[in-house]
Amino acid sequence: QLWVKTSIGIVQWLAFQGRPFSGHDETPKSKNRGNFLEMIITLASYNDKDEQVVLENSSKSAKYTSPTIQKEILHVIASKVWSKIREDIRDSKF
Repeated sequence: QLWVKTSIGIVQWLAFQGRPFSGHDETPKSKNRGNFLEMIITLASYNDKDEQVVLENSSKSAKYTSPTIQKEILHVIASKVWSKIREDIRDSKF
């Protein structure tokens, strides 16, 4: 699914940049819905098909934008980083 990949990419980018994910007002009428949602809106605007199926236009269970989903993606990324660090350190001498 394109939007799952997009959500993962946005989470990676925001985490790498140390940027906040959410905004103070994430309602559809807000002028600034936070970095995560604004980036989804921006990316979707490049493709008419994508724009028709994101956020308010998508089914409630297929948005992949909730803070819970964002945290789960971030947890998976963090686990992979920790695994790589442990793997690299295992053979090293201190």
